[in-house]
Amino acid sequence: MQKERVILYGFGWVGQSMCAFCEAMGFECRIVDDDIDQRLICDERMVGNEVFFESFALCLITVRDAELAQKILAKLQKLGIHENVVRHVFNFDYRPSMAYLVHDFFDSPQKLLELWRGESFALPNFHLKLIQLVDMHHKKRAERNQNLSHFRAQVDSALPHCSVFAKMFYIEPTKARLSHIPYPGFNVHIATQRADKSFFFEEVDWELIQHRDANTKLIVCFGNSALRLNYLPLHETIVENLRRELQNFAPQQNFIVLNLGISGYTIYEQMMLYNALIYPHSPDIVLSFFGGTDWRTGIVSCDVLLKTHRMTYTPGYYEYQAKSLFQQMSLVQTNRLPLYTELEIPNPKISDTDVNVAIITRLQQFHDIVSRGGGRFAAFIQPLLPCKKVWTEEEKDMRHNEKITHRTPPYMNVIIDKIPKLIIDLKQQVGDVDYLYDLNNVIMNSTETIFANHWIHCNARGNALCAQYVAQVLRQKEWIHGEWHAP
Repeated sequence: MQKERVILYGFGWVGQSMCAFCEAMGFECRIVDDDIDQRLICDERMVGNEVFFESFALCLITVRDAELAQKILAKLQKLGIHENVVRHVFNFDYRPSMAYLVHDFFDSPQKLLELWRGESFALPNFHLKLIQLVDMHHKKRAERNQNLSHFRAQVDSALPHCSVFAKMFYIEPTKARLSHIPYPGFNVHIATQRADKSFFFEEVDWELIQHRDANTKLIVCFGNSALRLNYLPLHETIVENLRRELQNFAPQQNFIVLNLGISGYTIYEQMMLYNALIYPHSPDIVLSFFGGTDWRTGIVSCDVLLKTHRMTYTPGYYEYQAKSLFQQMSLVQTNRLPLYTELEIPNPKISDTDVNVAIITRLQQFHDIVSRGGGRFAAFIQPLLPCKKVWTEEEKDMRHNEKITHRTPPYMNVIIDKIPKLIIDLKQQVGDVDYLYDLNNVIMNSTETIFANHWIHCNARGNALCAQYVAQVLRQKEWIHGEWHAP
């Protein structure tokens, strides 16, 4: 049976609420809004005044203000629409979550049409019943919440050391599509083999860190997947190698060395993570391993955020998350903004220089925040395959396979070829600073196989070489041996 068609004039809060209500009742909706540019909305429900010359059961003016509703009514009358088929809805308390109650209160679309047609312009009886529906929903929700509070207590007891975000993750049976947990101010890539007590990092004793003695130095390492290493055993990471190097260099000192690498993290996101988790603990040394992610994500980011605000971020998380959220909340079913990561092409408004300027801005900011907090800061451009002069057969095969299997998107292949120049330009723009180092100088002339997979992931040998260099830098700066001097 063909659905009855209603026209909603206005698509603000009231219009969106009524559209959800009408579709839950079983109506076919058409939407008219003078303030919406239809060229930017790909939804067949969004129409112009021509809809009034088609067949429809009723037109609902869906605006909050009664005076504005009268003006719209006058406009419709000039179009030849009789006031008998026009009504005004001003309540926007209905939500899609209340759809289970609509037929309890309004029976059927035909019965509801009878109610609307039998009422005056302001629909007093309909609004009264709608308010009763909303009140019933809140009453049922309160009853449900009382029962759920017992379940929440059970979860809190079973997972006493987990944050509320991780509790939501653990009780969700379907995890296949989950990749990140959005904590306040930062996101963490989920690793199911690690506990949320440590935000899915290696085990972290936050109490020990907070109450460490003067002879125990806290060193925190930030980076992307090359640091986090889900593709190699943890004992083969740069950080684990660094722990061993530090004990060899300075056996008289106690070190707590944290690996806070998160897949896809840029220098800006590292800094946000530092502010959220580490700043309160006054670290002695902060090390940033950056570069690969910043360049490969920068060219597909938002030009407003990157050029104006100099933010390097991971579009594959933030933009996808926002798009998914809008899709879940929106009544528009076909309007989907294509993202540059989906199109697999660079943003034409972003240049390589723009990306480097953004990196440098946040690098300097990261340095300043750590230094002013009493810590020492050093940043290392991570080792990248294009900077290696001689590739082994394994590395050639790896890179070739990534291209032909499309594991590396086309825009990323463009950036990979430009990496050596990007690094040179970055260092020239940064100038003579005492906190920036390039790990590509360590692997550049190596004839060994250094990279395990992808163009930013070192194998165990590459990580060991990098850790030796980092430890050497810390020793040359006299940060890890001899008497410890406050900055």
